[in-house]
Amino acid sequence: MPSSSAIVIPGSGAWHPALTGPGTWLVTGNDNFDYCWAEGAPSPALPGHFRLARIDLVVRLLSGEQLYVRAQRPMTLTATAEA
Repeated sequence: MPSSSAIVIPGSGAWHPALTGPGTWLVTGNDNFDYCWAEGAPSPALPGHFRLARIDLVVRLLSGEQLYVRAQRPMTLTATAEA
């Protein structure tokens, strides 16, 4: 069975590191959020990609890459590692 972990996003509107590569994860959220991936902290002005809470996201990160998430309200993501 794949392992899952909860990632708490503070809801400050700032980018928050959520996952570090390499690997592939299925990510679900309990609220809407923006996401991006980068090798370093993204600019606060970066628009990112919008994701609705009801839509799952498959994330594939290379070595050195991180998934960053920002939300306007505190939320929890669930990340499940894929084999």
